[in-house]
Amino acid sequence: MGTVNGNWLTGAHSGRACNHENIYTKTNRKTGKCYSVKLCNPSTMVSEMQAAHRVSFGLISSAISQWVVEQQALNSADYIYVKAAFDRQTRYSSLRGYIMARGLYEMQEDGTVVINVKKNTAQSGSAGSTQTPGGGSSDNTEAPSGGNDNNEGNGGGLGEPEYS
Repeated sequence: MGTVNGNWLTGAHSGRACNHENIYTKTNRKTGKCYSVKLCNPSTMVSEMQAAHRVSFGLISSAISQWVVEQQALNSADYIYVKAAFDRQTRYSSLRGYIMARGLYEMQEDGTVVINVKKNTAQSGSAGSTQTPGGGSSDNTEAPSGGNDNNEGNGGGLGEPEYS
């Protein structure tokens, strides 16, 4: 993504300037920076898995938006807690995006979405060892893994990509 210096169009605009364009702009409302990206050869084929993901994303997004509106009107303790955490960071530009990215929701079996702002999203290490700033462990029982446990101990990378 490239950073765009603002002009009359990109100063407050997010999205496409025209339906025929493949250039999207996004303005971060907190920092004022504007970013642009161009889609080259966008795919028009949607698999079943992508369609299901789009549906679940829409359900989660609308449930979070509804929760924010309701809790803001009530000025509840949960809303104040999550709003204070949101205000301390600069990565996410919307409260809905922050809640979604932090995983402060749970999808139930019946398709309902429950918001849990006290949910601990921090990744913990193995029991009995603590991580030191140098990357090793304090009890020296495990080798440093580079800070990423996505490949279950195979040297610390992201692992091999999965194609389906």
